[in-house]
Amino acid sequence: YVVNPGWAEIDTVGLLAASASERLDDDQSPSNSPTPMAVVVLDDDYSPPSGAYYFRQEVWSQVSGPRLVRTTRTDVDGDVVDDFPTMELRVRDPATANGRTRVQGLIAVLAQHTYPFALESPIRYQPAPNPNPQRFLRAWRFESLSQSIDYRRLTGHASGDPRWTPEVRAYFTQAPTDPRYRELAQRIVNQRLPQRLRSDPFAQALAIKLYLDHELIYSTRARHAGVPDPTADFLFGNRTGYCVHFAHSAVFLWRSLGIPSRISAGYHSDESNRRGGSTILLRGGDAHAWPELYVTGYGWIVLDIAAERNLDPPGQGTDE
Repeated sequence: YVVNPGWAEIDTVGLLAASASERLDDDQSPSNSPTPMAVVVLDDDYSPPSGAYYFRQEVWSQVSGPRLVRTTRTDVDGDVVDDFPTMELRVRDPATANGRTRVQGLIAVLAQHTYPFALESPIRYQPAPNPNPQRFLRAWRFESLSQSIDYRRLTGHASGDPRWTPEVRAYFTQAPTDPRYRELAQRIVNQRLPQRLRSDPFAQALAIKLYLDHELIYSTRARHAGVPDPTADFLFGNRTGYCVHFAHSAVFLWRSLGIPSRISAGYHSDESNRRGGSTILLRGGDAHAWPELYVTGYGWIVLDIAAERNLDPPGQGTDE
């Protein structure tokens, strides 16, 4: 049940652009830049169960050919916003408070962003005075209901939201027609789970996550560009790539078993980066995409992929 934070680099320019999902098959490699992008100051002493902070900026849940993209529907993904707050701004579909704790904070950005972001799962944004106009471009405050429940307590629950229509559930479980996804997912579940857990959605998702941790290799050089299906080329090929490939693989495997899931994109920062304080510096290399699944009664849960092997050299540290 250990959930290690995943590698945290995708193309920062791509993340900030509206067409970020196209990074899946783009010729551009991810960024490992130490350039500061934003400063987060937490009001509350929050320690995430995963050991990492996830700052959600946008969500990709709609199948478009071989990739997931931002939805065109109005009845899903109501927990993200498209505009920077000029007054109090509440998300349309806030997370449940069950298994979560309230966290508030301030974000000030040093680079242009297309959308605002906040610690998962944000419920409210407010404009804030720029703390230093010579350094920061804009600032806002956020309030989130972030995960506090231990991952071990998420087994034994169904998946999906009882309020969803059958159409919405089908939307969040739509997967590629390639039969290899379900074949691999079912094989992992049968080999790694005892009989009593093989029909448990979270146990299934966790078994697949741990399999991917072991089998995938992190490398920003492996782009899988110029192929009809970058995820299939990655997962059923050399299994060498980066977070966008990892997240698509996890979601497509989960969805093939009927587990509602999606990809979120934004920033990832290890808890150790706080160094015991309240401030988190987000860098270009912290841009990240990760998979999430919906656990009944608890909402969207981050279950990131942490490849055990990394072919990239260590990135540069941030100048103090």
